[in-house]
Amino acid sequence: MPSDAPADQLLREWIDEIRSCFHQLGAAATDMHQAAGVTGQQRAVLESLLRQGDQTVPDMARARPVSRQHIQMIVDDLLQSGLVTVVANPAHQRSSLIRLTAKGRKLMAAVVARERAVMPLFTAAFSAEELKAAIEVTRRLRRLAAERPWRR
Repeated sequence: MPSDAPADQLLREWIDEIRSCFHQLGAAATDMHQAAGVTGQQRAVLESLLRQGDQTVPDMARARPVSRQHIQMIVDDLLQSGLVTVVANPAHQRSSLIRLTAKGRKLMAAVVARERAVMPLFTAAFSAEELKAAIEVTRRLRRLAAERPWRR
């Protein structure tokens, strides 16, 4: 199978765009929420806790997937800022749960409100059909990558 086939080239270009987009969105989040003192990475962890509830650091790392140490560094900063707290985990004695504090919930409410106000600047550039198609094909790519088909 030639590695320079047109479909292979297109896939590589799409993956490059996804990576660049991921980094641009992280930088945009950091810029947008700079006044609140939260980075894009911190915002992502806070959003995860807001949406899914209390989680362990290893669980958050597996969901991304990144190293546990990477998430721990982010959580440590959030702990120092008083945006999260550590609570006992009834399911595991050594792996505590990370929980949003009231301060963290208030910050996330402001973050979500700020992002909602900006969203029309982005949605105006796309039709609903384009967005639905982008979601579907990106979701399929993510699921395929998660299956690790080269290991079969």
